[in-house]
Amino acid sequence: MMNKESVFYSKIDIEKVDVSIFTQIESAIRNKNKIKIQYKMDNSIVQLIVKPLKISNFEGYWYLHSLDDGELKK
Repeated sequence: MMNKESVFYSKIDIEKVDVSIFTQIESAIRNKNKIKIQYKMDNSIVQLIVKPLKISNFEGYWYLHSLDDGELKK
């Protein structure tokens, strides 16, 4: 039920990610450490060692903004 006193309403559908992953990335960002990440792309596993910069959420999906050999990746 909506709060009748507020003029704002928002519904946010956010991709679920394990909190421990956020904690590890946050620590790496604060300490300026590189991290190893891997993800699936076109039925193969891609592995990178990156310097994480920020975590963001756009339209419900989480993104890691990072540097890979000086190139900005997300």
